[in-house]
Amino acid sequence: RPGVPALDGLFALAGLPDIALDGDVVLALRRDALHALDSAATLAPLGAFTLAGADFSRLAVEAGLAAIAEGPAVHLVDVSNPAAPSATSTLVVPVGVATDLALASRTLFVATGRTVEVHDVSIPAAPVLLGAWDGPEQDDVVAVRGDLAATGGGSLVQLLDVSAPAAPSALGSLPLADQVQCLAFGRDILLAGCLATTFVLDVSDPMAPAVIGQVSAGATDIVVASGRAFLASG
Repeated sequence: RPGVPALDGLFALAGLPDIALDGDVVLALRRDALHALDSAATLAPLGAFTLAGADFSRLAVEAGLAAIAEGPAVHLVDVSNPAAPSATSTLVVPVGVATDLALASRTLFVATGRTVEVHDVSIPAAPVLLGAWDGPEQDDVVAVRGDLAATGGGSLVQLLDVSAPAAPSALGSLPLADQVQCLAFGRDILLAGCLATTFVLDVSDPMAPAVIGQVSAGATDIVVASGRAFLASG
């Protein structure tokens, strides 16, 4: 009953910069570790990936593969066996730091604050840089759905055609009346979480995105599932 949420389980972890769901496994990112939890068993711990001295910040997951941002580095971690997550490789962005990540069809998109890099991670042990988007504005956050990507920085949202990952190209863009902190796609919509407002954008025509709604709540992360958007703030 979404209107009457109830606590089904609790696994206490201090300092969670990001969280993601991969099938029945909840992946909870701490600054120094990635924890795999069983969503079907009241968040029973399954396993963890740790790295001495780490300072993890962002997480993206797709079908047994996790990407974890740490400064200019992105660690690729095999989580197909959640009882024993294991590192496969690390890539380093040449400029800036990895500020946000998105994974789609074994293609990794890395926002660096200045660019969005596109990497082929179909072989996680040997990621390959395919191309990059270097737009006129900053690129702090990124989201992907199919051949459509969105990047945001400052108050601008930019849509990109990524059907040719080696050469992302600009589609439409839209300035918002707030600073963009996160992006998430729904069906023909894009949610832009900002400091004080979350905007709903119609992106059915990617050349002409338009605001069709908003809620007076800021967001630092958004998850869209079953026609609902779940906003995290703070």
